[in-house]
Amino acid sequence: MRVAALGTGPVFDRVVPALARSGFDVVAALDCDPAADSGRNGRPEPIRFVRSLDELASHTWDLCLVCDYQRLLPADFVRAGTVVNCHGGLLPRYRGVHGNGWAFINGETEIGYTVHRVDSTLDGGPIIFQRRFPITPEATFSGLKSQLVEDLVETLPRVLRALVRGALIELPQDLRDATFVGRRYMRDCYIEWGRSSEQIERFVRALSPPAAPGAFTVFQDKKLVILSAELFSTVPYEEISGHVVYRLEDRGVLVKTGDGVLLVKDVEYEGRRLHALDLFPRPGYRLGIDLIDEKLRSLGIV
Repeated sequence: MRVAALGTGPVFDRVVPALARSGFDVVAALDCDPAADSGRNGRPEPIRFVRSLDELASHTWDLCLVCDYQRLLPADFVRAGTVVNCHGGLLPRYRGVHGNGWAFINGETEIGYTVHRVDSTLDGGPIIFQRRFPITPEATFSGLKSQLVEDLVETLPRVLRALVRGALIELPQDLRDATFVGRRYMRDCYIEWGRSSEQIERFVRALSPPAAPGAFTVFQDKKLVILSAELFSTVPYEEISGHVVYRLEDRGVLVKTGDGVLLVKDVEYEGRRLHALDLFPRPGYRLGIDLIDEKLRSLGIV
């Protein structure tokens, strides 16, 4: 079967060679990253990389695989043949970018990927195949994404062959069941200490490196990434959110949240991975950006 490929990123970089190794004739591929090397001389598979969507469309293919393409495809391209997308998320929920990350942040019980036929709408079109991965209380997004990608690379060739044979039932999506999410930028990884301990702890796991940039706060005007944290049971009480209130020897420091405290353990600060106990020798430090304090200082109010 002749296949074209369209997308970018590390998952795309693994899926395309996997198809070639599985016997598909990858006639052309378009990496949409402007900085990408069109030649891809380091790849062992003889894949022809093209430089534009028009050039990709000029090739003869039976199926076009899309992976991490961030724009709607032109209607004439979609009508030209079978176009299939690999979506990081369990459609129809979480249409858009970073679907699995948002699902993790929202406290869903599972994440996964969806293979679906592309139409003229955002992540619309009938669902061809889905794989689900449970989110356990200890799971991190990075760990689950690694499992997800390995499964996708192994499973996708079989799914595409079954699709061409007509052996799969395509399930239409109901727009009423859909939710929509957008791309997260670095500012969206900032920890709001006024949220609940449960929300922040989940936020830390959802943004864990290396698959995500890490949930961060600010300490002494520098970025502080929280690498690991743990829920700590206490009665709800009012105090200053982001205040380092206590040290638990051999475990970490307790930071005040909106409804209790969170046990912060491993952090990254000034390019170094540290234990929170080594960074905070005593309680009393404040984390986060205090805009009220900044405004008061500008007014000369101490």
